[in-house]
Amino acid sequence: MLIVGGALGNILDRAGDGAVTDFLHFYINNFSFFIFNPADAFIIIGALLLIFFGIKTQNNKLKYYYLLQEVFVLE
Repeated sequence: MLIVGGALGNILDRAGDGAVTDFLHFYINNFSFFIFNPADAFIIIGALLLIFFGIKTQNNKLKYYYLLQEVFVLE
């Protein structure tokens, strides 16, 4: 949902302004960095969560397979 929401936010922004507007701009002293919009952050967070849970699910499948192999001596 984060990826879809972020993509829709960028699409609506582009349709309204003709470009995706970055509006969060962070400063530390005189150093300027991290210019982005929340839609971009939602897309990145959603992608990272998909990768994390995909790896976690794959590892769990492998654990169950090896457990079954030990119990039933599958060869």
